[in-house]
Amino acid sequence: MYKVRLRFEKEGTARFISHLDLMQVFQRSFSRAAIPLWQTEGFNRHAYVSIALPMPVGVTGRSEFLEFGLNGEEIPPELTDRLNRALPPGIRAIEAYPAVRPVKEMAFGLYRIGISAPGGMSDEQRERAETLLSNHETRLIKKSKSGEKEVALRDFLLGEPAWEPSDGGLAVTLRLGVGQESLSPLAVTRMLKERIPDAKNWDFAVERTEILDAKGEIFR
Repeated sequence: MYKVRLRFEKEGTARFISHLDLMQVFQRSFSRAAIPLWQTEGFNRHAYVSIALPMPVGVTGRSEFLEFGLNGEEIPPELTDRLNRALPPGIRAIEAYPAVRPVKEMAFGLYRIGISAPGGMSDEQRERAETLLSNHETRLIKKSKSGEKEVALRDFLLGEPAWEPSDGGLAVTLRLGVGQESLSPLAVTRMLKERIPDAKNWDFAVERTEILDAKGEIFR
């Protein structure tokens, strides 16, 4: 098996595709594109296809990763073009290359959260949002398969939030833990809605723009 890593993006209505459905989308697209996937041996043969770091439904992914096995010893030069012709709108293969670096080195996601408030955002609301995310003592609810627990933001955040003006409000960029020590960006948006007065009708546009290693450098 020749192990390959595919970098792709998921946007628009495709961001609402669940992890399991996304796996099926890729498997069907590989088949339609006639890409020779490596399959396991034995009675119940199946292709090796694995998506690293599944994201919550509704989050846009600009630099996501999928690994798969190829028959042969090289990547067809037209692989991404063939795959893109088979993929549905909103999902696009960016590049494919040998999977050398282990996925366990993925440590943080670089998230951009756009915040818009119908009718505008007051100075008090802006200041409150910035204070909540800049204060590492801020606690919020982390949801997982085992239930819910209160955690400190500082335990999952690398560096400081970066703020910028955005249409209708603000945008903040955060480096949040992924993998074993992960915190969903949706936990952050829920906390802001709960802790800021009159913020329950705020709209959040969340996207993961890059995956970073433990040093905060871009993972490839």
